[in-house]
Amino acid sequence: MKRLSFITLCLSVTVTTLAQNPVQTVSYSGTEFYKYSKKEYAKIWMQADPGNLKSRSERKDEQTGELSIMIYRQDSAKMYVLKPEKKTWMAIGMAQMNLNDLMGLNVEKDRTVEKKFLGLEDVNGYECHHYQHISTSTLNTGTQETGCTNSWVYEPLNVQMQYSNCGYDEPIYLGNFQQGTQPAHLFEIPDDYTGMSLPAGGLMEMITGKPREQNQQDVDVAKKSLQDGFQDIENQMKSIDDPNKSDQEKMMDALKMLEGLNKK
Repeated sequence: MKRLSFITLCLSVTVTTLAQNPVQTVSYSGTEFYKYSKKEYAKIWMQADPGNLKSRSERKDEQTGELSIMIYRQDSAKMYVLKPEKKTWMAIGMAQMNLNDLMGLNVEKDRTVEKKFLGLEDVNGYECHHYQHISTSTLNTGTQETGCTNSWVYEPLNVQMQYSNCGYDEPIYLGNFQQGTQPAHLFEIPDDYTGMSLPAGGLMEMITGKPREQNQQDVDVAKKSLQDGFQDIENQMKSIDDPNKSDQEKMMDALKMLEGLNKK
């Protein structure tokens, strides 16, 4: 098997802003903090160039201290995940940000999201619209799962000032908010970094070297002949597909799962 060059990715939920508020109206920088502990979560930068929105987030792994950087560029429709310690990067097309294309396997049948307005609330001095997003995911296993997230958006600037999972996660709010043009180099990949793009067959093709159709066939065969072993994989996939998680968190869990498979 081929070794996976990117094993662990710490991906900030900040990029969910791009999905919820695709038309960014202001350039800014800031730091995301946990609401109650005030502990830093991530640093972010947004550049709202007309027709070419750019974003950058930086976050350290709380256990290893390893820094991960994520850059989004609208002009290439890609997310670039950088690992400074290894001087490597990976490009992931935005069309691959769903679970099926990320994994390269048919895992999810469909997903729907309902958005509800819950009222106006003050977040760090900004009067924000509080929205609740309820998602329903139907997996190919026949099971159906629901998830719920909250976002607080300061609509005059179309900036997400706070977000959280419903019920159990500590909210994360945007502090040190400063408007203004951001340095262009923040959204570029350094020349001395080496990288790759996620293949059409997703993470499974990157691991096995086989096309998507062959990997799907192999998994289907494995499900019949190695039911116990596949059940473990299936359970991990269900965990990855937790609707309460962002696409970036799912990606991180998927890479960790594939690392474990690659070692077997």
